[in-house]
Amino acid sequence: MPSYMKMRHQAFTLAALLCLAATARGAERTDFDFVLAGDMSRYIVVNGIHGWDQACAAMAAAGPGAFLVSPGDLNQDGTNPASIVYDTVEAEIGPGFPFFPGVGNHELDPINLPTLQWIRGFDKGGPGFAVNPGPSGSEETTFSWDYGHAHFVMLNECFDGASDAGAINGNWNPALDAWLENDLAATAQPLIFVFGHFPAWPQPDRDSGLLNHANDTAFNAYGGGIYRDALWDILTRHEVTAYGCGHTHTTSVEDLQGVWQLDQGHARGPVNQDFNGLSTFLIVHVRASGAVIVDTWRQPHTEGVGNEAPYALAHVDTIRAADPATAAPPAPPLTAGLRVSPNPFNPSLQVACSLAEPRELRVGVFDLRGRLVAGLWQGVMPAGTRVLRWDGRGPDGRAAPSGTYVVRMDDGRDATSRSVTLAR
Repeated sequence: MPSYMKMRHQAFTLAALLCLAATARGAERTDFDFVLAGDMSRYIVVNGIHGWDQACAAMAAAGPGAFLVSPGDLNQDGTNPASIVYDTVEAEIGPGFPFFPGVGNHELDPINLPTLQWIRGFDKGGPGFAVNPGPSGSEETTFSWDYGHAHFVMLNECFDGASDAGAINGNWNPALDAWLENDLAATAQPLIFVFGHFPAWPQPDRDSGLLNHANDTAFNAYGGGIYRDALWDILTRHEVTAYGCGHTHTTSVEDLQGVWQLDQGHARGPVNQDFNGLSTFLIVHVRASGAVIVDTWRQPHTEGVGNEAPYALAHVDTIRAADPATAAPPAPPLTAGLRVSPNPFNPSLQVACSLAEPRELRVGVFDLRGRLVAGLWQGVMPAGTRVLRWDGRGPDGRAAPSGTYVVRMDDGRDATSRSVTLAR
């Protein structure tokens, strides 16, 4: 194993071990977040823009949570080593950040076999995570793990029952079926998340309406959908919370027969809109109460270096409400400081948030009609001071007009706000 692989994850090992200890006791719940992003494929430069670099930087700014999950298509054209995907994660989010990569159809292209080999050998999550291997023939590319009060599963849907590179258009077989059935039956965790590359039912992009791969993969179309239906039967019987996927390059969050399908879209930056939705990543907030909230962050389409629009919070979906029996007691009143500077400003504003204790927060910029102009933070903010930045752009990536805006910080119960003036 390369030396850097042995040294990685040191910054996150202690936190992961503490959370795993709580899981083993089965009595403690905790708030945590994770990111779902992938299909970065041509992740180095597209139209002169470093798309995956920008996506990872935006994740870091939004609060990346405990780990990153990428269900496949890390590489497409074979021109760059697969390790660059994780090198970018470490450079933008932090050294040793826990990463769980999966296999997509492009990993099976002959030119991309080094990517598949890299995924096989990668230390999923790092030394702080206990990973359960998949069925024989897919031990390194199908796996499961626990974090907090949730169970997670990564499926290699290109596994044909004998080889983890046997079915480029997807497959379901008795070996994978039995392994998943046994894995889910063995967990006592109240929340379950399953990931695979192919969507069960491809959905239109939630913003553009673009629909890709509607019925052209074996996974969702073979035999009228028998592969898909076999998977969904297991997920519904075990009351899986959500199934995260990719492949379509479009983004959707849909309740399908009681299981939420989270299509991550792609995170390769502003690319050809004829076959791609906007570059996207999802932040999933898992709460001690049992609630699950999904934030969709998107990057407006732009062309050319220097014109890239920043990622912005585009949608917030509550896919699971709090459990009545485990609902958390009311949080103490929000004790926080909120400073903005300069004021008036042009073109950017700094927003300093100070907390005496960690708190689930949302920080945003609103116009005087109460409409969200820019999402600056969503998730658990640690104690201390964190400085956020608004670049003066609206959700469409265009410069917001001069005028008065409101910066608001709230925890769902209490809020504090400041008026600011954008003077162009």
